[in-house]
Amino acid sequence: MSIQIYNNRRSVTSYLLEKYIGTLDTKKNLSTRENTLNHLKHMDVENTKPYELGKVKLISSVTERSFEDMQVFTLNDQISADQKVILYIHHNTFVYPKMNHVFVLYPIPEAKDAERKIIDIIKH
Repeated sequence: MSIQIYNNRRSVTSYLLEKYIGTLDTKKNLSTRENTLNHLKHMDVENTKPYELGKVKLISSVTERSFEDMQVFTLNDQISADQKVILYIHHNTFVYPKMNHVFVLYPIPEAKDAERKIIDIIKH
């Protein structure tokens, strides 16, 4: 792991975002074993609820489909190799519940399995 320290002046947006994140009680939710378990139970319930896009204005099409009982939204799918496609997988820890949302990047066997499934979603 590498750490880079940014010594230049921060933007107002960066400062406000830091202050906002501090109000989210993340540390409180993970401060004790009991709080962590309660938080995981709560998130388990929240993450099983279907995701609603609501009223949004998009220039490209949005398709919704299901993959292994999970909602998958694809935006801007023009079926071209040089286009950018936005793929939103509702609660990306569908393969291994309660894993960190970036665990696919970890050097563990579960991550490789999850990566293969995500690639399968993109290809189909």
